[in-house]
Amino acid sequence: MDILFDRVVQTLYGQFRLIWGDDGMYVELADQFEGQANGWLGAAVPTQVELIMARPHGGSSVRIESWEIEPAVDDSWDDIVEVSFTVTPGATVEWGVFDGVGGQLPISAGSYRLRAGARGRDSADDLPDQYLLQLWPAARSADAVLRTTSKDAAYWNATWGARG
Repeated sequence: MDILFDRVVQTLYGQFRLIWGDDGMYVELADQFEGQANGWLGAAVPTQVELIMARPHGGSSVRIESWEIEPAVDDSWDDIVEVSFTVTPGATVEWGVFDGVGGQLPISAGSYRLRAGARGRDSADDLPDQYLLQLWPAARSADAVLRTTSKDAAYWNATWGARG
C-alpha cells in the first residue's frame, strides 16, 4: 500500500475531485452521479471522480491510498461506497476542490476501483469529517453502497444517487 495523499483539505461547497482529461474542472454535479446508486462519490463522468463532503466549507481530512489488490473493508468507517474509474493513457491525475486544482497524484493509466470511507458526516459542523479513499486495479463495475449510517450520506444517496 502506498499513501498518495494525506492532509486536511480546505474546500468550498464540500467538493473534492480527482481530475484527468480535457473536460476540465467544471462538470455539472448531476452528471457526476448519473445512473449511480450512491450520491456522494460520483464517477459517471469519464474524466473525474467527485467526492461530496459533509462540511460545505473549511477543512476535512482526506487520505488516498493505492493498493495492488483489493484491501479488506474497514468496518470502522460510518459510510462506505465504491465506484470504478479509468484513467486514459497519457493523462495526468490531479486533485482539486470547487475553485481550483491542488496538485498532481501519482496514478497511472488504467482501470481502478475506488472505495471511499467516511466518518463524522453528521457532526461536520462541530468536528472535521474524515475520508479514506482506497484505489486498486480492477475491471469496471457498477457503484456500490456498502454501508450508510450517517443521515448526511443517506441524504446524498437519496438526492444524487438512485436517480439512474
